[in-house]
Amino acid sequence: MIATVKQLLAGLGSGIEATPGVCGGRPRVAGTRVPVWTLERYRRLGMPEAEILASYPTLRATDLVNAWAYVDTHADEIERQIAEDEGESRWPGSTPTKISPMPSSPSSGPTTTS
Repeated sequence: MIATVKQLLAGLGSGIEATPGVCGGRPRVAGTRVPVWTLERYRRLGMPEAEILASYPTLRATDLVNAWAYVDTHADEIERQIAEDEGESRWPGSTPTKISPMPSSPSSGPTTTS
């Protein structure tokens, strides 16, 4: 049954597109600027699909189905994009600067640490 659904989606078009200069050329939901890796990251963090859809009101449930199918067939690519976003390969040999939580005093701003 799963193979049939994937075949049907392939015949209809994946609903995923990548265009140079849009979202860094990374795969995204067609007609949007929502990258597939972002949706997969939310799913890995345990965000329910209903919450993902509420966070992106222009998306439909079929967009998530298309994104999950894309992740299944391009796992290495999506994994690399998630790692790049998390800074694992964006700053080789260094640790990105992190912003500490806001101090309790309203007159003080956030501080940075390395």
